[in-house]
Amino acid sequence: MRAYLLGLLSDDEAAMLEEEYFVNRAFFLQVQSEETALIEDYIEGRLRAEEKQRFEGRYLSTPDLRSKVEEVRKQHDARRSIAQPSLQPSLWKSPRLAFAAALMLSLGLGIWLYYSRLDGRAKSSALVQTPVHQNSSTEAHSPGRELAVFLSPGITKGTNSVRAQFPQPAILDTIKLILELPGESSPVQRTVRIFKLKPDGTRDKVWTSSQPVVSDLNYGLRSGLKPAPTGTTSNRARASQALSLWLIGSLFQPGDYVVEAWTIDGKMHETYECRVT
Repeated sequence: MRAYLLGLLSDDEAAMLEEEYFVNRAFFLQVQSEETALIEDYIEGRLRAEEKQRFEGRYLSTPDLRSKVEEVRKQHDARRSIAQPSLQPSLWKSPRLAFAAALMLSLGLGIWLYYSRLDGRAKSSALVQTPVHQNSSTEAHSPGRELAVFLSPGITKGTNSVRAQFPQPAILDTIKLILELPGESSPVQRTVRIFKLKPDGTRDKVWTSSQPVVSDLNYGLRSGLKPAPTGTTSNRARASQALSLWLIGSLFQPGDYVVEAWTIDGKMHETYECRVT
């Protein structure tokens, strides 16, 4: 798995590994766990010289992977800060003071989460999900295309692999974004968030689903931007669940994007990367 993550496998070997984690959910989660462990080993300085060089050449050279490193670093720093109390030891010797401090922190966190959720709902409600068919007068005179973009989670790590990409759609185009869910055989619910990466590694939120999206059955991986299918078929017979989103073309400007799928209990399960040219 580490050789795969560091780009040391051949294209054929990488494809075999990806075929396995696509149909085996447990294996897919194991690859994700190994990637987090690899990043933590880098942060702690536990990688060998050749591994460190390979890691930095791969994970620090692109904004999306660098963002993943920073996310793990923040989680790592947060765990260390919890392990080392920031308040003076004498404060924590008093149960009443410790309880009061914990209560204040809990209230502050609750207020912050409440207003963050309100702000997120306000932003998501301001964005329009364009349906498949519109009858507005503007669309009637200048209809857009209906196009499909298929994405699979993660980034292929073969020696000659490239990031999934598609050309910038027209403003009036309707994009059917299909997010494949490896190893999921039954319908699941996900909240989807789309971010555009900045050159400095930070990211702007582009779109958030106003409510959880229910997956349906999809057949095979098809990357790129294509006419929206009426019936989904594929030369690669590997059926799995997928999330289907209808979005307006104006959301996608040239640049790198990260798409996250979260469970209804607030856990991020899948991450997708793509580039709009």
